[in-house]
Order: sequence, then structure tokens, then C-alpha cells
Amino acid sequence: MKKKYNSDILDQDSLEGRPVNYPFPKENNQLFFIQRNHNTNTVVYTLNYQSDGMVNLNEPMSIYWIKYNDSSKIELLNLIQNALAYGYKSEVINGDLIQFKFVCHKRSFYLAKIDGTFKVFTVFDGINYVVKNIYVHAEEFGAFPVVNFVEIYGDCPEGKEVVKRIEF
Repeated sequence: MKKKYNSDILDQDSLEGRPVNYPFPKENNQLFFIQRNHNTNTVVYTLNYQSDGMVNLNEPMSIYWIKYNDSSKIELLNLIQNALAYGYKSEVINGDLIQFKFVCHKRSFYLAKIDGTFKVFTVFDGINYVVKNIYVHAEEFGAFPVVNFVEIYGDCPEGKEVVKRIEF
């Protein structure tokens, strides 16, 4: 099925996506997070610093779960989650710009140092959007879920909050 990219969706109360009661994690060095329709457990992406205080260019982001359904327990991704869903492959463009793609999708994202702070952004229709969080809606059909749509929540260049939806 061909992916459709919707225009800005600003009225979040009308979305069928991310429930308003889901938690917003605020972790040290957090870049963005991913939540799903199955429960409030959250995958968090943080900057991965080396001991010298520089970002590790070989593995610029650390990924882990916050298991809100289990007393907010922190847990690393398992091999399957890392290899087929939430992991990423990155390419250093320069010390302040790293391109990455999730292992499960071909869309490019960028980790960029903007005004002294690293942020994640992606491009829709030639416009850069800073990514704050991602919501995945999927149906469980056996071992592997079938994704219906993904919503990317972030800011447009003017600072206005937007949601971009990718339907599968």
C-alpha cells in the first residue's frame, strides 16, 4: 500500500492517534520518544555521550524502554526490537549533522546541532520539522504487528506545533 503524507494536523483533540493521557517522559539528554497504541510503555532516544563529553559518532543515540506498566522500570531493547523495529542505522555527515533511518522504515531523520543543542528533525515537502515524539498505531496479528499509521509530533520552522501522519 502506498504511503500518504497528510498536511498539518493542528487540532490534537480530533486525532485518533496518541491518547492525551499518555505520559511525556523527560529524561536527561532526551531527543525524542516513541509510543504505541498497545500501552503507555515508551521507547526513549537520548544522546549517547562518550567519556570526553563528545557525542559518540559511531552510536549517537542510546535507546531504552520506560515500562510505565511496570513501575516505570528502565529496560534495554531486546535483539528483535533493535533489529526489526526501534533500532537505527546512522551516517555521519559532519560532527554537527548525522543522518539516520529506523531499521523498519526508509524515511531519513537527522540529528543536528542547532544553536548549540542537538535536535532531531525530518523533512516533509521540503520543510524541516523538529521531532519531539512519534506515535505508532498497529494491530496485533501474531508475532509481528501490522502498522496502520505513524504520527510524528514536532515543531515547524516558525515554532508552531504540528503533527504529520504517515499511513501504511
